[in-house]
Amino acid sequence: MTSSGMMNRLVKAARGTEQLDINNARFRMEKACNFGGDYKIKNMSFYNWCHPSVAGLTSRQLELIAQGIAASSLKHSLNKIVVEKKGPGIGKKETERVLYKHGLTKITVTEWQ
Repeated sequence: MTSSGMMNRLVKAARGTEQLDINNARFRMEKACNFGGDYKIKNMSFYNWCHPSVAGLTSRQLELIAQGIAASSLKHSLNKIVVEKKGPGIGKKETERVLYKHGLTKITVTEWQ
């Protein structure tokens, strides 16, 4: 993932699915995501299991994603986010903190190890 625009397109392309897994991505978003539209996505997963040199999801990048979720219908459909706490991964507690900050308290966060 090299930009907010690419993240927006990825999520929009997954609009009709219930599961979106984002694996081994470099998150370099520069502004809040703008997902728009109607979604059925119930679960999102962010894994970085293959490339230890890729930092994966950071608090700042999750902030930009959370802003997009809060401003779209994803706030109603999304039930679960799975994150990784391995190396520089942000883990469950930090993910919950960021989501709660944006009013996304109904989303369950689990940690993949």
